[in-house]
Amino acid sequence: MKYEWVQNEAYGQGVYTSAAARLRMDGGVTPGQNIATFHFTRREKNPHLCSPDVFPDLVLTATSTGVGVMVEYGIYGKKARVNNSHSEYQFFHFNERLVELKKTEDWPRIYVLDWVFTERPACGGAWAGVKRVQAGCATLIGHYDEYQRERRWDSDGGGDEPFGESAEHEITVYSMFGKDTATADIRTALAEYKRTRK
Repeated sequence: MKYEWVQNEAYGQGVYTSAAARLRMDGGVTPGQNIATFHFTRREKNPHLCSPDVFPDLVLTATSTGVGVMVEYGIYGKKARVNNSHSEYQFFHFNERLVELKKTEDWPRIYVLDWVFTERPACGGAWAGVKRVQAGCATLIGHYDEYQRERRWDSDGGGDEPFGESAEHEITVYSMFGKDTATADIRTALAEYKRTRK
């Protein structure tokens, strides 16, 4: 898994940010919420094995709930804010299309998640002091990356190393706005996007 910043694309004007901008505009998503876009493509590029007519690329989105979630941890009932409200968490745990893909094993046998665009960087986890209360959204994406790269999902079954990791099918996670300034930056970018659509 690797991380990159979207630098040469105006918000809503390119492949990574267009789905998020449309959803933000049409779905009433506030600048305080995050939108993540998940792009799935075919594992095998051979059209005889995996036709793009039958298995077109999928673009799925998820928004954060905008409502923080607190949990108790430890024997003294201390509370910490966790990541359950984040867009990535919402997608991996509640997206019906992803559930269907996993149930039929279309992911990762036919589809792989090749890139994720998350407006704010994927979080590193929920912490209370030095104690890690919950793994972060970056860790969630990392689990999908490792699982889909196992060679057993390839059309040849992975040969002699079915559980070895393929160099292909690595997920790239793109972000556009810094964590501390994201709300203001999204508001500005959305205003510019609306102006270009007039």
